[in-house]
Amino acid sequence: MDLPVELNGVERSTKAVFAGGEDLHFVNDWRKVLGKDQNPLRVDAVDFAQVAVARFEAHSAIEPYAKSLIDIGDHIGNNPICEVACFVLLKCDWFPDSEVIGIAHFRRTWSNRIVLDYLASHPFIVRPPDSYPAVVRGVGTALLYFLCSVAKRYGCDAVWGEATQGSCGFYRQVLKLDSVKDLIYAPSEKFLSFIDRTDANRREGATTAATSAREEIYAVEVENPPFVGSKTAVFNPARRLAYRFLVS
Repeated sequence: MDLPVELNGVERSTKAVFAGGEDLHFVNDWRKVLGKDQNPLRVDAVDFAQVAVARFEAHSAIEPYAKSLIDIGDHIGNNPICEVACFVLLKCDWFPDSEVIGIAHFRRTWSNRIVLDYLASHPFIVRPPDSYPAVVRGVGTALLYFLCSVAKRYGCDAVWGEATQGSCGFYRQVLKLDSVKDLIYAPSEKFLSFIDRTDANRREGATTAATSAREEIYAVEVENPPFVGSKTAVFNPARRLAYRFLVS
């Protein structure tokens, strides 16, 4: 799926793709460019991406991971109460430090809801260093739109996840929720409304109202980086596989 973001005030296109094992080197690139930088937002961006990669590596051997939107439907058709996981990367060919500029790990649960496990953007996008030449806005919004589109496509009745202390304001404002603390919970009417508003703004293009709406949501994202996840989870692929076979 092609998704728009903003580069130095100009709209640019990105593509949401389902990750494979050959894509995982991106997190090493993120950490290398971060170096010894201790800015907490940039560190969080890399750490959440690292944990998402570790989860994908550990779980892809023991649970279904979709490789396309159609894959999700095929898994559901085969077993309506199955859990299907997705690891999605937002890619482009114009950002100077990485082809991958954002990540989202999420699952369709047995009860047909979407759980957002991890969401992060490149460390130099979440908070650009001084004089950095590529100021990008809208990565989190684009990934949230993709996830909500999946929920719409498969008739899910809610999207939920674990907000951080800094991201709760983003999800509350963008999804028009009454309250968000550690739990993001958006019933279908909320995430469908977000999709409709976003689609309407894109159709209207450069009108004053559409430009103002995009500026508002991008400003919210800059002030409230939309991280989702926890750093406390530990995933060990070898241990998980050994446990699986020992208890089977």
